[in-house]
Amino acid sequence: HLTYNNAIHSLKEKLAQKQDELEERRAYEKSEMKNRIELADQFVGELFVLSVKLNELESWKETNYEKVEKYDELKRNLKRAEESIRTMKRSVSLNSNAMRDPTTASSEQHGPGPDQNDSEAIA
Repeated sequence: HLTYNNAIHSLKEKLAQKQDELEERRAYEKSEMKNRIELADQFVGELFVLSVKLNELESWKETNYEKVEKYDELKRNLKRAEESIRTMKRSVSLNSNAMRDPTTASSEQHGPGPDQNDSEAIA
């Protein structure tokens, strides 16, 4: 009978020990779950911040892209205007030469003469 009581007592001790281990395991898992949830919440918050920043950068890129396009258009217009000015200057120069010496102006308007080289004709 004593052995039976010892066996029951031993089993009760083992059961209590296993229950304690189980409670510790549950507390650990609960703590781990809480940590994971906090980490996930932090991660979602960081993703949101990054999403906002990405949208701001996309907007900045779009705004600056338009500025670059406008700048390129401005450069093209400037080149056209500079070419126009060069053409007008040549025209004015030819007209003033024609007023001074009609034979020189006539040959300049019709192209280089036999004694002029290509570099002079381009200038």
